[in-house]
Amino acid sequence: MKRFQVLSVVTSFLFLPNLYAQNSGLLLGIGHKQKFMITSEVDAGFAQRLHTLWIAPDNDSLKIIADLPELITPRDSGFWRIGLKRSLYNKWAEDFIWAIPVTEKPKMQGIDVERGERCDGESSIEILFLGNDYLSIKHSEGGFCEGYLNPTFGGTNYYMIPLDCLREPKEWVGECALKIESELKSIIGESNYQIFLDEGEELLSTLKDEHRINLMSTPTELFLFRQNGMWKFKGRYLATNNFSRGMERDFDVSIDPPKRFIGHDDLNLSWSLIKSRVSRANDAFTSPAGDILGVVSGKKVSIYQIKDGAIPKEPALTYIMDGLYEKVVMIQWATGTHVNRWSEFFKHLQSNFWKLQSWEW
Repeated sequence: MKRFQVLSVVTSFLFLPNLYAQNSGLLLGIGHKQKFMITSEVDAGFAQRLHTLWIAPDNDSLKIIADLPELITPRDSGFWRIGLKRSLYNKWAEDFIWAIPVTEKPKMQGIDVERGERCDGESSIEILFLGNDYLSIKHSEGGFCEGYLNPTFGGTNYYMIPLDCLREPKEWVGECALKIESELKSIIGESNYQIFLDEGEELLSTLKDEHRINLMSTPTELFLFRQNGMWKFKGRYLATNNFSRGMERDFDVSIDPPKRFIGHDDLNLSWSLIKSRVSRANDAFTSPAGDILGVVSGKKVSIYQIKDGAIPKEPALTYIMDGLYEKVVMIQWATGTHVNRWSEFFKHLQSNFWKLQSWEW
């Protein structure tokens, strides 16, 4: 079987200056929860579904060139695909995540036999953010395992993960997480790390002693989420033990995420202007060249062509996100001559995507 050619991608062309006005393309990643049915009669609960939209000019108007059922992101080595697969073993449901070059097939870790035989519950993964080299996820587990010393369990963790670590199957996704004090500290910088600690300490100072003693002495998690057209950090204190599960505390972090994490994240139009046009807007993003505006309002994603800084009355196109807890998880841009190259690539990828959708175990 002949494999299609993967176009080489360098991150620098995502952030070119405004040399090619009115010639941008948007690679948009969307996540939403849906009921997951193994068969018409076997229900595996709710799981996150993923979509990638490539939106670019076609005959002078913006169109959805490709709509793919996974996340596709550009990297220095070429495009990579990121996906989730939900498995079911008796009454135990579990999500598995993978990240691989776009021409490869994912290798999947299966559900542990002991968990499948003894446990009733689930282990779920939700992608919150995807960049060129890192992603941010929410990992939740809960259920009951017969014969365990502590049979009832549950909890949620947030991880920042390098994509390279997910190329091979992992028994536990947390083993790929960046370590706060060493790896993440080196990425965000010493001064920003101190701000992170100080703002965590501010949260602790507001808690009563009986609540504070149930939390770790320093914040142990840092993750990304979107708010008012920006990627933002949030920190988290974990509970000291299993008996204190559910008492974890989150806090806002004022530092800006590094560009090596998030890429272009500058909103070229004011939030007040966007809200005046789309009053129910809860997220928005603009291209580096300022010629495309995306606005999220509930389940609706509206894409506008911007000319002279003005938002048209009507969007060029609208996409309806199907499911629950819809959110944008990836925003990537191409400009100039790269737009046509990406369009050709994604047309070819969509027509051949079915060849890549089987899994290796």
